[in-house]
Amino acid sequence: MDDGIIDIKQNNVSSRYGAKCYQIRDNDDMISLRNLIHELPSSKKWQDPNNDDWITIENPSHIKLILENYADSDKRKILEVTAETPLQITKILNVCDMPQTSAYRKITSLIQNGLIIREGSVFSHGRRLVRYRPVFEKVQISMIKNNITLKVIPMKS
Repeated sequence: MDDGIIDIKQNNVSSRYGAKCYQIRDNDDMISLRNLIHELPSSKKWQDPNNDDWITIENPSHIKLILENYADSDKRKILEVTAETPLQITKILNVCDMPQTSAYRKITSLIQNGLIIREGSVFSHGRRLVRYRPVFEKVQISMIKNNITLKVIPMKS
């Protein structure tokens, strides 16, 4: 077979079954956002349970990544549902009442972007199911002229 035909068939298979959607796309913005999120627990503001000070996100690529995820109504619904109590993926699917394929794709995207993280697990029917929760308790978006300011309060553990 010609290499071009094989490439076309492989591309059709991967796009038809959504394999590209589940591949981890580690670009610099996502890696640096994950690093920022991992550094937040050691910050003094986060360790003080009585402190309601907002943390300002200044990196434009972080702001863009967070805004893109919060702009999606389905992703926002997932974040809201898991903010109340950490849930396993099957429960998120039931509560959000979304089509299974798109819900998995959106949950995977939120995990890859670092906006929801693992929060323990539960055992059900002999299987361990991981529960997820959002990273941020509150997100405040301000826009004055062309300047966007993003402030967050990290979720307490």
